[in-house]
Amino acid sequence: MCLWRAGASVYAAEAYGGFRERLKAAQTGLERESAKLGWFRDYQKAGADFRAVLALGADILARVEAQKKATADSFGTEAEFLARRIIELQEITLRLNEKGEARRSLALAELAMAEVQTLNDKAAFETIPGKLVSVRGLIGRSEAALAVFLERYLDPAQVKMWKSWVDRTVEDSKRAGTTAFIVNKIERIMTVYRAGKPVRSFDVGMGMNGFSDKLHSGDNATPEGLYKIIKKIPNSQFYKALLINYPNEEDRARFERARKNGSLDSRTGIGGLIEIHGGGKDTLTRGCIALEDTDMDVVFNLAAVGTPVTIVGALETDHPILAAVKKRLE
Repeated sequence: MCLWRAGASVYAAEAYGGFRERLKAAQTGLERESAKLGWFRDYQKAGADFRAVLALGADILARVEAQKKATADSFGTEAEFLARRIIELQEITLRLNEKGEARRSLALAELAMAEVQTLNDKAAFETIPGKLVSVRGLIGRSEAALAVFLERYLDPAQVKMWKSWVDRTVEDSKRAGTTAFIVNKIERIMTVYRAGKPVRSFDVGMGMNGFSDKLHSGDNATPEGLYKIIKKIPNSQFYKALLINYPNEEDRARFERARKNGSLDSRTGIGGLIEIHGGGKDTLTRGCIALEDTDMDVVFNLAAVGTPVTIVGALETDHPILAAVKKRLE
């Protein structure tokens, strides 16, 4: 029986301390008895003491094993909950194409959970609580990042502004009898309007950080605003392409404000070369809008230099996707 190796000092510290004292007392009694002359020795009491110590040890061992099982069950329940939460948040980041802080935190949480499983398999329970605290913290960081990420989409003022851009674009198309493209990020759809009426819709892909509004070079975000096509490229790296005029005046003004308030490094550029192109809607771009090649053929033929391209995040705060994500974050 090795109570220390079984973890008695952790799971039954007080009882284990008492056991050691009684064991020491029994050993002392045995030594005292053994020091006597042979015909004066009486080992009955020493034997009784050791039997009592062994019984106490067996009782402590049973209590330790029960406590370890309860601890394992408790950690297992919490670990299962945290593992499910990680999966839920990963699904949200995939749906929103988020590749920033939220997904990085979840990747670290997954690694920590793997360590928890290893520790649990080895019954090294004393180090698990600290690991679970770390996992909870990483999950919290991910949730906070997603909340910030979605804040604009749930802001009525922001959505109202996006809707005003679309209304303006559609009205201009109606008045002039011209074609216009409107990209809705949350729905991942580009709708073609002609004379103010929707005539075609296409599924699209966006930048690796596409649901964010582009601010600078390298942020992999898809810009939002009122743009126009400035060049048609029939042979592009991504099949065919339509270059838009990002950055426009509003983009430049926002970029300069960010540099002046110190939120951007002075060496950071504003970026450019944002296109609507082929290559497949599942292509992860660096900020462009991607379509299937067959759809790009249609869009390319409908487009002309000067065709308006309006890109918005959403047109309603209670969009089903946003509602579902918001509920899972609560």
